[in-house]
Amino acid sequence: MSVGDLKTDGLKGNNFPWQLRMLKGLQGIINAIIAIPPTPALSKIPVIERISGTTLSINVGIQSISIACPVTSITNINVSTNNGLSFVFMTPGETVYFDAGTLNNYFDNFLFQIDTTAGGEALITYII
Repeated sequence: MSVGDLKTDGLKGNNFPWQLRMLKGLQGIINAIIAIPPTPALSKIPVIERISGTTLSINVGIQSISIACPVTSITNINVSTNNGLSFVFMTPGETVYFDAGTLNNYFDNFLFQIDTTAGGEALITYII
């Protein structure tokens, strides 16, 4: 961008005023970005559990969860994503993963329940 394309006959061809406004506008955007305070990093807690013959109800808000029914499980497991209102069975070898996304989104308490009381086995990892 040139400083000005000056001609002397009544501002014809002179783009200096427009260029100056654009440069001031860009500097205003830069100043606004610099003025945004940095957000502190939030500490996350990873959890891993293996259950068999019991029901696990996750009673904290979580950001992501992975539920696996290992191939070594002798039978299916039941998984609920709606506080135990309904269950879906997972056969050995299947894995599901849920992620609440970014910006510190999370899944509510008690949403996930994993039932292995029929003799199955589950490996669960989640982030608090």
